[in-house]
Parts: sequence; C-alpha cells; structure tokens
Amino acid sequence: MLAIDEFITNGQIFEQVDAFKSNFDSVFRKYLNGIMQGISFSLFTFGSKSSGKTFALEGNSNESGVYTLLIENLFYMLDQKRNGILEAIANSGSEYPDIEATTFTYNVRMKFIELKDEVPIDLLQKFNNYRQAIQILYSESEGYSVSGASWIGISSSVQFGDIYAEAMKLKTNFEYGTVNRNATVLTLEISQMLENRTTRDVKYINSRLNIYDLPSADLLSESFRSLQNNPEYKSIFAFQNMCVELAKSHNNALSTIYDKSVLTKLMKENVGANALNLAIFTLQQNNYAISQLVFKMMKVCSQIQCFPIINDTNSNGLLKKFRVEISYLQKYSSKIILVII
Repeated sequence: MLAIDEFITNGQIFEQVDAFKSNFDSVFRKYLNGIMQGISFSLFTFGSKSSGKTFALEGNSNESGVYTLLIENLFYMLDQKRNGILEAIANSGSEYPDIEATTFTYNVRMKFIELKDEVPIDLLQKFNNYRQAIQILYSESEGYSVSGASWIGISSSVQFGDIYAEAMKLKTNFEYGTVNRNATVLTLEISQMLENRTTRDVKYINSRLNIYDLPSADLLSESFRSLQNNPEYKSIFAFQNMCVELAKSHNNALSTIYDKSVLTKLMKENVGANALNLAIFTLQQNNYAISQLVFKMMKVCSQIQCFPIINDTNSNGLLKKFRVEISYLQKYSSKIILVII
C-alpha cells in the first residue's frame, strides 16, 4: 500500500492498512493542521480491484480506517483548540486578556454521496426529512456541488460512525474480486468562529475535508478503453485525463478538463486547486499489468500543483468574485462585442 503526497515525488510505502494508525502523525497530521487553520484538504484513493483501496478508508471492527482516524483526530484537535483558549483566559488573570480569541465555537457537518453511472445518490437521505431533487449545479459561491443532497450535523466521531454505518446500507455492494465502477464522495465541512471581546473582532473560517473513493483502476486497461464514454465507465477515464492534463500543463490547463464527468466536476475546486491534496495508491499482489498503470498514475499525480488558501470571510468573497468574472468571460468568449465611442 502506497501513500503519496502530491507535493513531493517520494511517497511512503506501507505493507498493511493498519500502518496508517501507527504512522498517522507523519502522514496526516499536517493536513489536519491545515484544516484547523481554514485550509481545505482532499484525499483520493486509486488502485486495482481487491487491492484494499476501499478497505484503507473504511477499515473494519479490528482496524481503524482512514475515515475513523481522520475524524477522531479532527474532533480531538477542535476540542483542544477550544480548551486551549479557555486555559489562556484562566491563566491571564485579566477580564480582557491579550489573546487571539476569548470565544471559540465550531460546527461540523457531513455529506456522503455515491456516483453510480454518473448519477449522484444521497447516502444520507434517511436523515433528511425535506428531500429535494439531486442534481449537479454550479454556483459562484462554491463551484460545482450536489444540490439536494443531505447535510447532516455531527458532534463527535462516535456520531459520525453511527451515521456512516446507516449510509453504508444504501451503498452499492461489490463482491471481492469484482471491478467497482462506482465512486463515493465524503465531504466534511468544518466551520470555526473566533471572537475577541476585547477588540470585538470576529473571525470566521471554513474548510472542507473531501475524500474520494474512485472506481477500480482496472477500468483503465485496454479491454475497457472502447467503453470510456459509457456512463458506467466515464468517471475514471475523465479522472485520468484530468490528472494528465493538470500535470502536463503545470496547472495551466483549461478549466474545461474538469467538465468531462460528474466526478471531475466535483473535484474542480479541490484537485489541483484550493486544497491540500493527498493520494493513496494501492497495489494487488501479482497483478503486474494494473500495478504498472497505478505506478504511472502515481508519477502523474506527483506533478500536480495545488494552491490552497485560508478560507476566511475575505478569501471566500474574493473566490466568489473570481468565479463570477470567469463565468462572464466564458459566456462572451465566443462573441464579438462592438463598442461605439
């Protein structure tokens, strides 16, 4: 099992999934630190069938997967941040301490969808009493998103585990050894508010943790290439093309490279964009042909650059303004405008 940081070319090699737990700090800590500062973090898995790709995320009753490890540590760090502020106030001995914030609150909510034949399925629909049509929409506020999918607030890693277990009952089951054509996208949105009653300053920061479990890499083999435009195979070929174009162009590729599938549209704001990125590549023993393909993709992804920023109120406003300007330019790029002076 290989965990590859896209900002460097030499990844870390693990023999077993449970190595993530013992190596959590060296692999994931800096990404959670980024989330605490208001920087988004996106992770995706890529590997052949039966290589442990999905198992690396989910784990089992004996071994914690990446989902559990990340979310347990995320809530621990949020609580530590709040407790640290309370301790600083107590130690200051002043009614108006000279510290960054005197009040800290946070909220975490989750969205979990499955992409089946390019159609999004809300895996949290059981918890939503106000169901709406599920569709992919573009907005200047956040780019592409799954409109109508449920956002569920969570207050602990235990609650996440309970909700996730219910969501898995709706997820498509694939038998071991078969090729998985579907993808899942788990999103956690973390909102933090820091208020200083001395200066009356209020700071809002919002970040997202996005985890993409991709279809099996086997679908990229020559035997499936003629089917790449079919809905059930489209997403993984679009993903491969997106990564190749981002790497080849040093992230100067046209934004239309994300528009080839629903999966890549949802990655537009996160891969090669405003988020820290990490990829987990998995290999199946004795599957040399697909392993070679996985290694090639690993090399491609190591050349993708990302441009994460702190998502505070000012930055989010500028991003929205940027998207509005881009939409305007795209709208009129093929038109001739005559100005009479």
